[in-house]
Amino acid sequence: MNVVYNKLRRFPKTHSLREFLTGLGKVYKIEKKIEKIKRENINLISDLEQAYFTARYLPVEFTEQQVKIC
Repeated sequence: MNVVYNKLRRFPKTHSLREFLTGLGKVYKIEKKIEKIKRENINLISDLEQAYFTARYLPVEFTEQQVKIC
């Protein structure tokens, strides 16, 4: 994160991992590489985002297997 801060002089404010990755791609001019990573890992990225929102705002429990997958 310090590298991002040093480059932008601010921290991106987002709860979306996809949005954050897109921003990293723009900052480091590696948009195509980031898009490939997002495409190849769309399910994992979506699961992580969903787990974050759910755990933060709703009472929820995750199984050990769900945690290991993420």
